Amino acid sequence: MNISIIRYILGSVLKFEAALMLLPCLVAVIYRESSGFSFVITILLCLAFGFLLSHRRPSSTVFYMKEGFLSVSLSWILLSIFGALPFLISGEIPAVEDALFEAVSGFTTTGSSILTDVEALTHCILFWRSFFPTLGEALRHAAFQVGSIITTTGYATTDFDLWPQLSKTLLLILMFTGACAGSTGGGIKVSRLLIMAKTVKKELFSFAHPRGIKKIKMDGHPVAHETVRAVNIFLIAYMLITAFSVLLISLDDYSFTTNFSAVAATLNNIGPGLDQVGPVENFHLFSPFSKCVLIFDMLAGRLELFPLLILFAPSTWRRN
Repeated sequence: MNISIIRYILGSVLKFEAALMLLPCLVAVIYRESSGFSFVITILLCLAFGFLLSHRRPSSTVFYMKEGFLSVSLSWILLSIFGALPFLISGEIPAVEDALFEAVSGFTTTGSSILTDVEALTHCILFWRSFFPTLGEALRHAAFQVGSIITTTGYATTDFDLWPQLSKTLLLILMFTGACAGSTGGGIKVSRLLIMAKTVKKELFSFAHPRGIKKIKMDGHPVAHETVRAVNIFLIAYMLITAFSVLLISLDDYSFTTNFSAVAATLNNIGPGLDQVGPVENFHLFSPFSKCVLIFDMLAGRLELFPLLILFAPSTWRRN
């Protein structure tokens, strides 16, 4: 059992909760409510325990299913316990079991309540109580969508096209990132991106130390030059197909977000895109020509580009 990584995760979760409690503090300042001090006290407690748990980085980053189950379970328990403290400290929900019930119900988006008069709560406490379900529901949808997109599954539980621009940009980046090496998922693949990042690092080293020798390694093993070359060529072909596909379907005169995300969704075998091809829309709006371009992208993405591109090479059809 890797206790150090679990400890570090729990500390980070508490610091995250402390940051969230700044919002009801702001509400308390606006309405000049003394119950806002309950959040200040809880923030200090979250930060104290958070830094105590995470001030040292884990001795090992090995993370298996057992550590995952424990981290998730303990994170939810800690979030609920510290989330209930403002109710107790302010005295607006004086019973421990009632405060904890309200916090757990909110974080799990259950919606059950022990309150008989919600309107009697101060604004900052009411904001925190109302913020619970919203937080639990964004986290649940966000986790599902990230998993769905990075594995190129294509499912959607919510209209993420309504999310903030930062969230949509991150999802778009994940569309291109794709799954891990050896996976049947689409996208560039994490291993290729990692090799490219290490190639850039190697080149920077070569500029600084012209006579130095530095090898690119993956899992402690050197990466052959042919492998690096194949990754470079793949990315060049990938970028060219993306650029030409966006250019061709732009003839239909839809927005850049629609066109770019349509190509990203089909070339990476994702499913939904953004804007007019978002999770509650579809691709019916494109012309027959654009649909043919996107059909090519889907096939090229599934076949890792080159098995399809080779059909267009004249040398393929020449007799030996």
